[in-house]
Amino acid sequence: MPDGRGVPPRQLAGCQAFADFATVRGADVDELAQSVPATIGFILESAGGIRSTPALATAAATFLGNTLALLRPDARWRVPDGGPREVGAGRMSFVVDDLVARLLEPGAVDAERLAELQTTISGWAAEESEAALDAAAPHPEPLDRAQRLAGYRRPATPTDTYLDDAGVAIAYGERWAQGEPPHDAYERVSHPERFAPLHAVADALIAFLADEYDARVEEEVAFAADSRADPAQVVRAVRVTPTAPDAAPLTFVFTDFPGVVLLAGALFQQAFPACGCDACDETAEFQAGELERDVFAVVEGGFGEAYPFGVAHWYAHAIVAPDGSGSSSGRGDVGAERPARLERATRILAGLPHGWRAWQ
Repeated sequence: MPDGRGVPPRQLAGCQAFADFATVRGADVDELAQSVPATIGFILESAGGIRSTPALATAAATFLGNTLALLRPDARWRVPDGGPREVGAGRMSFVVDDLVARLLEPGAVDAERLAELQTTISGWAAEESEAALDAAAPHPEPLDRAQRLAGYRRPATPTDTYLDDAGVAIAYGERWAQGEPPHDAYERVSHPERFAPLHAVADALIAFLADEYDARVEEEVAFAADSRADPAQVVRAVRVTPTAPDAAPLTFVFTDFPGVVLLAGALFQQAFPACGCDACDETAEFQAGELERDVFAVVEGGFGEAYPFGVAHWYAHAIVAPDGSGSSSGRGDVGAERPARLERATRILAGLPHGWRAWQ
């Protein structure tokens, strides 16, 4: 039931019967309309009178949905044809017809379940809207230094041929162009040695950064401690630290997969390849391009990160290639990140009012 512009509505008509019912029962309708707990409490107290009239139950669900929608500016109704109606925003929605049906069912909602429902609603109401999160997210603007970056040359990537069990050449990067990969492909990693060229690419990038930028290069396996790489698989770790304190450092972690894990700034890290399984069907050439993009984005000012981000204290990042060839961003839970590293990241990012800047 969208409005004339195709936008889902914030409020629905059809709750007058419930408002009249509440008035007869001596309730303050304006107070109910401003309070979800009060509306839920009234529905529970008046369940017998509401349950006996289906149209009144529908009006109660409409009234509750409108009250929920007032909790967030981005909340909208979703009214599918023939299905239960929902009110939601962000990652959560409430099926109000089903919710009211449960409230009206005798004994279905005890004190514990009611408390859980109220906690869920309060948490949802406290979340920022997608618009607010997008506005607060990092929006880096890389410099245009095409001439400088043109000096970089990727090492030649070997064109080795890899065979499957039947002796047929495997066309990595094109295997599933005509359909979905088989289920067992997600559990199989064939010929990981095809990613060995990524080590040469990482070394070429490190050499280029050392030649073109004011930065210090250090090699020590201990630099891999902040990465999610298995310590048993780490063979080298190289950190490139720009002289400018507001420029993000880079750490290249070489693994015996073989692959590379790139760390940048305070918390960012990305593995190349990201997975390596047969279903993902990644190639060394494509992964090399992704690694180069991320590195050049960082050194040319196209990298931003934020922590803690939003009321949920997420981590957010954004990467924009200097030549405009691509970008990526993300936000979410920090997971099992060590508290000491999170505290350090908080201090570092709090001291960067303008975010990470380009290397000199």
